[in-house]
Amino acid sequence: MKRIILAAVLMLVVSPAFGQLAGISVDWAKTMTMEGAVSSVAYNYATDHFLVCQYNAPVGKKVAIVNQAGDTILGYLNETGLTFGTLNVFAICVGSDGVIFGGGNPDPDGAGTLEDRYLYRWANESAVPTQFNLGQADSANAANDFGMIFPRAMDVYGTGVNTVVASSGDNSYDVSILTTTDGVNFTFAYRTNADNATDAATQIKQGVALTSDPAEIYGVKADGAGQVVSIVKSVTDTWFAKSGFVPANSYGVPPAGFGAAALIDYSEAQNAVFVIGYSQTDDWLTALDGTTGATLFQTQIGQNVSTYGYGTMSVNDAQLGGYFGSRALGTNLALFGKFSYTTLATPTNTPTETPTFTPEATPTKSSGVKEFEVYE
Repeated sequence: MKRIILAAVLMLVVSPAFGQLAGISVDWAKTMTMEGAVSSVAYNYATDHFLVCQYNAPVGKKVAIVNQAGDTILGYLNETGLTFGTLNVFAICVGSDGVIFGGGNPDPDGAGTLEDRYLYRWANESAVPTQFNLGQADSANAANDFGMIFPRAMDVYGTGVNTVVASSGDNSYDVSILTTTDGVNFTFAYRTNADNATDAATQIKQGVALTSDPAEIYGVKADGAGQVVSIVKSVTDTWFAKSGFVPANSYGVPPAGFGAAALIDYSEAQNAVFVIGYSQTDDWLTALDGTTGATLFQTQIGQNVSTYGYGTMSVNDAQLGGYFGSRALGTNLALFGKFSYTTLATPTNTPTETPTFTPEATPTKSSGVKEFEVYE
């Protein structure tokens, strides 16, 4: 008879757990005087640059490229072939692949004036852009208002043929959704509030944040009020307020004098909504629970966004943080910043068994070892 002892050594694997936000911090925040009136700021992770819309800057300087430190203009986006009006490229956003989208209204503003709505696309920071006329608006006649709306804020999710662009703003309180079938050419898909105009809880006018679910969008409701909202699309294609999502107060933030939410983005990995609000004193970065709206963490940023909070936040879960940019308290003043978050590292029991065979061995008791006797 030969006795064989089979020892299976169990290894405990410890890995960080997503979805367990442990804290947030602002790494830095600063302002920079630009060459024209700032209307939007976005961060490009493909180049580690900020992009700043300067809507009344000279031709050729409408969108400035600023270095990662937020203190030097490196160049400008190409404007060849673009149709501009009073506000030029008013809002901007950048995909994870470095593709850049901007929005504007080439026609002059004015009551009763039929205005085109243009989406601009740059394949990268050195590319010649393309433009798409995706709608018209008539401030005096809502019946003439269709397609893409004039953007106070923009966001993009996905890449290639799966790219979705959102534009929020104007006075419609809608979010326009723009899609593509080839990754290059874009068309107007729908507006979120057009079929449910009486539901004030679905109104988004300022910041907007797309998610991996095309039927769920986070946003900021209005100028100077800044209520954080989450809207979802029902099976009947009508948009409603997300059930159970109730921020701590109307602004989603508890400190007295915090003011209005302005910049917003959503972290898929943490199921958290990151918001920067406007207070005219010292603005706050807040993390809200993406399901309930409950405040998770807060910290002051040491700077101020503008009254209307023109700009974007960009969360990068791979980097455990992100960047934000906005017009500051000054028409030609841009605000740049970087923030981080921490997560809880939770042990996860993932045993890996490595069998070893020891003929005629004498069993010994040791922690983490299971023994099996096999007789032949």
